Amino acid sequence: KMSLPLVVTLVMLVACSVAMATRRIQLPYTVALVITGLALSLIRSIFYPDVDLGIHLTQDLLFGLLLPILIYEAAFHLELREFLDNWKAIGTLAILGAGVGIAMASTLIYGALRLFGFELSVDVAILIATILAATDPIGVIALLRETGAPRRLAVLMEGESLLNDAVAVVAYAVVLVALGLDSSQSQITASWLLSYIGWEICGAVLIGGGIGFLFAWLTSKVDDHLIEITLSNIAAFSSFLVAQRFHASGVIACLIAGMFGGNFGAKYGMSATTRIAVESYWEYLAFVANSIVFLLIGLDLDAGA
Repeated sequence: KMSLPLVVTLVMLVACSVAMATRRIQLPYTVALVITGLALSLIRSIFYPDVDLGIHLTQDLLFGLLLPILIYEAAFHLELREFLDNWKAIGTLAILGAGVGIAMASTLIYGALRLFGFELSVDVAILIATILAATDPIGVIALLRETGAPRRLAVLMEGESLLNDAVAVVAYAVVLVALGLDSSQSQITASWLLSYIGWEICGAVLIGGGIGFLFAWLTSKVDDHLIEITLSNIAAFSSFLVAQRFHASGVIACLIAGMFGGNFGAKYGMSATTRIAVESYWEYLAFVANSIVFLLIGLDLDAGA
């Protein structure tokens, strides 16, 4: 088993190498990371089968650490005015698009695997499609910026991605109940569905809004970039954790807190130099989080199987 400092160093080295390489080739950074992870997994399975990296994409790592970083950073940089101006289109794309995507993906997964002789139930196909429902627009948005596409298109993509993450999490929980895989709820009823979705959304908005407003206000009372970076970290993780603790959507709560932090805390509570420092910090943190997520996706797949 490799030591943690060595693993972290190697992961960051690979991430930087892939990032520099993708600047020269027409391939999204996240896709390149997954491919690199698969290649490294194949090399390990052939030449070093007994080597354990000591780090895996577990539920605690993904939902407890990496997801709040990615959600908060994206929401922090999203303009609230532009989001509200396009809320109908964003909501339609996120909610209706997610539903259509899950239906199409489950059909394709079921049909394709059956075509190649793999026995797969419809239930499992739906569950897989729901897991894959969350979109990652990083490569697309980067391409839009490079080609000088209209700003509204990027806003729609970013806003849809944020809401889509929340919709996908809710859809996953509903599908688990529908398939009888949730021990806490035996079946879907109208009252359960309304109360669950209502509290998931409304409770998360209240929690995320309250925490986001509190830390945006605290930010305006100091002028120290280190303290304000720390406050933004606390806002990101506390909104997610508190919402999860009270069985609301941690994704939505973190999203709302991030929008408060970026649209109020950063604009009205930070000096220009502090704002640059905070924004740069979150951009870097998101880069690291994305690198870990997509690289570990490839590494955790047994390419030699």
